[in-house]
Amino acid sequence: MINDFDKDTCESILDTAKVKYIEEQERFKLVEVKNNISLAFNGVILGIYLKYLESFQFLSSDSLQYLVYTLLIKLLILVLLTLSINKFLKSITSANFQQIGLDDIIDTEFAKQNSSISNLQIASTYKEAIDKNKNGLNMKLAHYNKGLAFLKLAFIIFVIHFVIEEVLSYV
Repeated sequence: MINDFDKDTCESILDTAKVKYIEEQERFKLVEVKNNISLAFNGVILGIYLKYLESFQFLSSDSLQYLVYTLLIKLLILVLLTLSINKFLKSITSANFQQIGLDDIIDTEFAKQNSSISNLQIASTYKEAIDKNKNGLNMKLAHYNKGLAFLKLAFIIFVIHFVIEEVLSYV
């Protein structure tokens, strides 16, 4: 049975598993970088928005509808920005990159095996790590995408609200 394995094929399988593992590691790093940049950007936007709220002055306090509308919109934007930051933070903490396990392959019994079998077992170890990392990465991306959606929605609502406020100030 051991002689049925082609040594070159087993080495190719191991090499492919290594390359795929490295690709997943790079994707993981890229998602981390994108997430950190988005979190920092969101923090800046939140700071600017809080400064805007501090300097905001109501146009007319005669209309209760206007006051309620303005306060609700401003609160909604603040909630969306906070939810966005929360999702970005969850993305950062949701998963860590799993290294390949060396416990099963660093021992004397393993060293005595045929190299083809050893290569396949090592490739299997890489595959396990790749599968775990793929699930973690998908979870990170789900949180990141939700955070980005909240940030976009807050920005769109703010722009529309700001334009309406500007139009009302000249009426």
